[in-house]
Amino acid sequence: MNYPGYTLVRREDCPEQHGVLTVLKHDVSGAAVLLVENEDTNKAFGIGFGTFPSDDTGVFHILEHSVLAGSEKYPVTSPFLQLLKSSMASFLNAMTFPDKTVYPFATPNETDFRNLMDVYLNAVFCPLAMVDKAVFEQEGWHRDADGTVSGVVYNEMQGALASPDAQLQNALERAMFPDTAYGFVSGGDPASIPALTYEKYQRVYRRHYSADNCCITLYGKMDMAEKLAFLDEHYLSRMPKGTSRPRLTVQDQQNGVRVHIPYYTENPEPDQVQCALAWYTGAFADRERQLGVEILLDALLGTNQSPLKAALLEQKLGADIDIGFDDSTLQPTLELVLRGATAETAPKFAAGVKQAVTDLLAGGIPEELLLASLNAMEFASLERPGSLPDGVLDAIYAATGWLHTGDPALLLHTDKLFASLREKLSTGWFNDLLKDLLLAEPVQVIQTPALPKKDEEDAAPARTDGKLVLDHPLTAADLGEGKKQTPGSKELLAGAELLHHPSAGNTYLYLYYDLGGMAPEDMSCLHLLTDVMDELDTEKHTAQELNTLRNTWLGSSGEWMDCWTGRQEGRPCHAKLIVGMSMLERSLDSPPAIVAAMPIALLVSSADSFSRLA
Repeated sequence: MNYPGYTLVRREDCPEQHGVLTVLKHDVSGAAVLLVENEDTNKAFGIGFGTFPSDDTGVFHILEHSVLAGSEKYPVTSPFLQLLKSSMASFLNAMTFPDKTVYPFATPNETDFRNLMDVYLNAVFCPLAMVDKAVFEQEGWHRDADGTVSGVVYNEMQGALASPDAQLQNALERAMFPDTAYGFVSGGDPASIPALTYEKYQRVYRRHYSADNCCITLYGKMDMAEKLAFLDEHYLSRMPKGTSRPRLTVQDQQNGVRVHIPYYTENPEPDQVQCALAWYTGAFADRERQLGVEILLDALLGTNQSPLKAALLEQKLGADIDIGFDDSTLQPTLELVLRGATAETAPKFAAGVKQAVTDLLAGGIPEELLLASLNAMEFASLERPGSLPDGVLDAIYAATGWLHTGDPALLLHTDKLFASLREKLSTGWFNDLLKDLLLAEPVQVIQTPALPKKDEEDAAPARTDGKLVLDHPLTAADLGEGKKQTPGSKELLAGAELLHHPSAGNTYLYLYYDLGGMAPEDMSCLHLLTDVMDELDTEKHTAQELNTLRNTWLGSSGEWMDCWTGRQEGRPCHAKLIVGMSMLERSLDSPPAIVAAMPIALLVSSADSFSRLA
């Protein structure tokens, strides 16, 4: 295929995305472009820039806000707020990460897509904030007549960094990455934000918001040639590449570093000490290892019944343990956070983890737990649960892969990774991975509550309040007929009505139990039951065994209550107990195992289970 103005890097099938991936490089600007061509009508666009902070001023967070405050072609106060009122977008936002800033959107409408793409591109490449200091003062910071500091980002980060968890996380990142961008507060520390000058803000924008420091993603069912031509003619060909683009540096590992920090509160409690342990998990580019880490953490620490977490909780060093894993950075990390500890128990956490891991390795990791977690992860990678459209996720993944390896398609391929790890289940590979990870010396941060110090604490001019004028405003004629839904079928099965709707790739089952005869005062008890159901044993299986069965055979499962407005006379409301589950189609080949894993099996929980919870 021919791509005028671009050089083809490669073109390949991608079953995970149900289509074809094309990686291009723009000839004049050097911009990386990824095309994800499939039949998804919820089309998406994203542009991501490598943005690496060198201080805590939050300059990239402020820039994210600023470029959305008007551009050369759209010189109005809040073009994006106006778009939200008239656009059909299913997603419209921007995100600042520790090492990148991404501007994605998704919409099912072609006219809307063209409008949004132009507004986004004009915003990031031609922002009025570079010639209007008022935007910087409004979005970043300014000093009022009475001497107080204010600003959108400044005020936002005051709230964001007020919690003990946020302060613990920042201290942990600073301890792990004292010499690189990841050691700084990418969102901005209110204590440092006022140190940012307008001149530095302009310099940082020009250095990082260049076409040769960006990755552009086009996703879905659309005329890719038309979009590429628009990009080339109106933006990229006007931006010759610079001498060099900014780069991230690798941090020397800080194994064994120990830090103590206070958390200031008016009511310090002795059992509110927290201890965070963190480990480096290897190279970002080693995707098999990083996926293996994720599977390992889920198998060993995913629930209170998981073997490693259960062993740690039995040590009674604290009230609970949280797990964190971030494989999107140049040097991925995992962390364990002990909550509700004391000054005496928190320092014992690192030794407790090492002992629990050693004991677990003595018998080996149960293969069935690893298989269950691998299956659950594989299902999640295909179903992509969450609120972000697929194309928006792909745009974020593309920017991440491009940033760290130069390959925007790297994170969109997972089938071979899962197949390879499946072969390693019985080889001891995961045991070696666990030993390599958690028997190494961690970075440790202990946070202790303390009474606050008695330190003294200390509206921007608006832009033109005009109306956003688009080249091709969205009209009723652009709406079309919408996506046609494939009709379903209805039949009786064992006395119940079965409604069947076709789906692509995965199978979903929902059972609806009518609650019309339940007394209102009993509803709260049913709510409680659905909350604790996953913690209950049955006559045939323990809660841990059921959790393993669910992860092995089901993609997701759960029980909840819901209500609908009634349309029949005398039925103003319909209340239902819903038992829902999803699975890969190949799991249907093992019906007995699926029945055992179904959430409804928990409704026959033993009396001992309820007494254990009482």
